[in-house]
Amino acid sequence: MMSINAGVTPSMVDWIRRQASDQVGDVPIVVARHAWDRFWGLMRCRDTTALVLPGCQAIHRWMPTGAFRFGFFDHEGNLIREGSSSPLGLYWEPDAAQVVEVRLGQGCRKPPEGFSMIEGLLMLPLMLMLALGLTQLMLVGLASLIVQYAASEAARQGALEGGRALAIDRGLARGLAPIWFDLKPAAEREALLTVAGAAGRYAMAKAQGQITWSIVSPTAATFEDWAHAGTGVIRPPAWVQPDTIVPSSGTVANDDGLAIGRRSQVHYIDAASLKIRVSVGVPLIVPVAGPAIAKALRVAQGCGSVDFRRECLLLSGRLAFGPPTPMIGLSATGISIAQSPLLAATLGR
Repeated sequence: MMSINAGVTPSMVDWIRRQASDQVGDVPIVVARHAWDRFWGLMRCRDTTALVLPGCQAIHRWMPTGAFRFGFFDHEGNLIREGSSSPLGLYWEPDAAQVVEVRLGQGCRKPPEGFSMIEGLLMLPLMLMLALGLTQLMLVGLASLIVQYAASEAARQGALEGGRALAIDRGLARGLAPIWFDLKPAAEREALLTVAGAAGRYAMAKAQGQITWSIVSPTAATFEDWAHAGTGVIRPPAWVQPDTIVPSSGTVANDDGLAIGRRSQVHYIDAASLKIRVSVGVPLIVPVAGPAIAKALRVAQGCGSVDFRRECLLLSGRLAFGPPTPMIGLSATGISIAQSPLLAATLGR
């Protein structure tokens, strides 16, 4: 006699009985209703000798803990295909509605002594590489937050000083200090906390090509539309009434009462905002995982052995200080409303 679950048809029970004809006693049937049961299947050693996978069209045998017979069934419970598993086998039947797995004979006996240790040793390098990779990805994620913060600092500092390059550099140096802090010996860390120390480290990285920035807006068209009386100066919104200013190229539309310039396609508030795009090379410092990620990215980006694109130079470690250290380029955008006049002649200079 077999214990039958809901959803198991008589034809499926007959098929299970034929596969387990040498089984002494009942053959329990379990329906895998949860993801955990689906994942493990019959790979675990347990009393269950028959497992039903509803709504399934593919099965696998990913651990060598015993062979089993499988059968693919349609919605009415009719057998479509059957077979025996092989190590690391993957089986797929597109017309199936459910699958039944039946462990063969002694498949659920306790493995030989030491078998679990061998499996663990085989999986250890993979698990170690996975842990190192996750560590490197978490560090890159942390660095991306710092780069975003630095871009915002650069935009704020630039907006205070008319978008001048020295002001933007000061803001970036202050914002990027946490990235370099943990890469320095303890004796040099305190220096990075000072303005001069952060500026010095920033200057070295910028000269090496690890850091680049550019002004996204205002553009030349923005100055043509919104500069005050043809002076090449965009005054801060706090100094004027933005809803009363008309672009020189004419109005193409209105946004909440603010005219949008035909040539620049922005209104005055956006025109008087400093928007900066920053790119920073962040070292991939985790052993094994860092170089492996860099190599994969080089292949993905089509970097050759002699490639002078900045992203390829970063990944190859040619822009690092001292020994070559692969880096990944992280980009971020910062924006801030101008607090002082923006001059076309000195913007970004």
